[in-house]
Amino acid sequence: GQSMTILWAGESKDLTSAVSGGKLVKNSYKVTTDFIYVDSGLVSSSSEQIPMWAVRDVDVKQSMIQKARGLFTVSIRCQHDDFTGRSSIVMEDVENGRELRDLLNQHAETARREYQQRAQTQHVNYRGAPTPPDMPVAQAPAHSEPSATASADPLAQLEKLAELKERGILTDDEFAAQKAKLLGM
Repeated sequence: GQSMTILWAGESKDLTSAVSGGKLVKNSYKVTTDFIYVDSGLVSSSSEQIPMWAVRDVDVKQSMIQKARGLFTVSIRCQHDDFTGRSSIVMEDVENGRELRDLLNQHAETARREYQQRAQTQHVNYRGAPTPPDMPVAQAPAHSEPSATASADPLAQLEKLAELKERGILTDDEFAAQKAKLLGM
């Protein structure tokens, strides 16, 4: 696979959980330029990936106890129209919480911008640039390729032909011939 650049990796320290009957639960986290990986080691190890572009904001808290131990709680809020995963990740008791926050904010912003640009590019290529209504219609060369007309929407083509006929660019005969060709008669 592709090599991942891991920007930050950490785990929840000494996190005991009622769910596990007071056993030690380890969540470990990896942050790469593109994803946040969350591995929770409860019962079966489940792994989640949150795309960096879905990260909205990052909050760091520190309780008195955490302060004494040099640990932080980092909350990450995910919110994006194209993201259907969970809306937040809370990393309990991780080290270097502030560095992590800055790192996430910085990369999330870049990732969001790139994602936006990618989405827009795909969108434009897909729809094609619309021609403004008051642009003069470029005249089709007399010998236009039949394949070009066939592949386009025949109705739109017909309207264009009728318009050319209206404007006296096509004679009635030419119009009729083109129309017959379009409708495959």
